[in-house]
Amino acid sequence: MDIWLLIALGLCVGGIWQYIKHKNPDGILQGMQDRTEAELDQLNELQQNAHKLEEALIGWLGEKWGLADTDPVSPIFPPWYFDPVTQNQEKALKDMFGSDFISPNFKGKASDLIGLFYKPDQEEIDILKTFKVNTKGICQSEACYRAAVLLSDQDNREMYKNKPASQMQKEMYRFFGEKVPKGLTGEQAEAYKNELEEHESEIIEDRLSRWESFEDGFVEINDPEARSDYGLKKVSLKIYREAYERLEHTGRIDDTGMFDIVDLMEELVDIQPSILK
Repeated sequence: MDIWLLIALGLCVGGIWQYIKHKNPDGILQGMQDRTEAELDQLNELQQNAHKLEEALIGWLGEKWGLADTDPVSPIFPPWYFDPVTQNQEKALKDMFGSDFISPNFKGKASDLIGLFYKPDQEEIDILKTFKVNTKGICQSEACYRAAVLLSDQDNREMYKNKPASQMQKEMYRFFGEKVPKGLTGEQAEAYKNELEEHESEIIEDRLSRWESFEDGFVEINDPEARSDYGLKKVSLKIYREAYERLEHTGRIDDTGMFDIVDLMEELVDIQPSILK
């Protein structure tokens, strides 16, 4: 394992240790009962984050960073990956892993760490499902890495390029008031999305923001962990669309496209009560 990885992990655990000593200078065990609930929650969060980092470094993240060191020109790395880490990234990492945590030098590696705590985007989910990769519990960073590895193979790229458009890609056309073209492929849908993103119309830009919110909301509401928390069965796109439109028509979606997931759940249950487990 890269020496930086060992140092980073050590500093992460060390940050937790220093936090404990600072909050309890007379001993690790003495006075634990006097700690506030907020302090205990923060300590528990740091420990959980350190564990998640350790698991990633032993597995896919150690593999990816090893490749970054030995083959930095690999197509799996975007051009910005080896840019310097930003101050905002450094701050985010210290919040996640403790004040003594030393950030990696590269923006891409810092992004990998931050992405440990975010859910993957729909695009990566679609790629992984196309190649029958299990996406249960996968984080944003791992999903991006595994999707990039898959598409670095020319045969895989051709297969993915020519595959039929996904359910969500077809939905994008409906969302923008367009008829879904017959025989639409995933590549054609991506090209259509790129055209929308290059459009200079403020109306299109606002609608794109809402589309991203729509897409992210569907991923979130169907995340197995989230569905377990909410007590929901799997939500179909048809019912989700109807619930979203209700929020839109009643002014419960803000200018950036954001909405309250609780409002969405209430509409889903109203539309189909049997969706509750």
